[in-house]
Amino acid sequence: MRDAPTCNEILAEVRRRAMEMVRDHDTDAVKVKAIVSIVQKERDQDFARHRFEHDAAQAALREAARLQAIQNDPALATDEARITAARRVLFGELPDEATLPDVTESND
Repeated sequence: MRDAPTCNEILAEVRRRAMEMVRDHDTDAVKVKAIVSIVQKERDQDFARHRFEHDAAQAALREAARLQAIQNDPALATDEARITAARRVLFGELPDEATLPDVTESND
């Protein structure tokens, strides 16, 4: 039994089929629009992720001393308290904690 395809495998298949459509002169506008939309959304998400990672790394470097102080602060007794403090340093005031999803169990 084969595992479910990954997102990258699905997108590779979408690209392959798009190239087949072009090569075979398949001009079904609905299909072409759907393929272009999927590929564009993927590119937009890749760009947004890259930009976020860049900005977060830049902020972490700029705030390294404050982040180290948070890590060493005995008043911040739990990992979650240190993470919350670090997020405030890096990203500013956080939204109401009650509206945020619980990500403490995630490995992502």
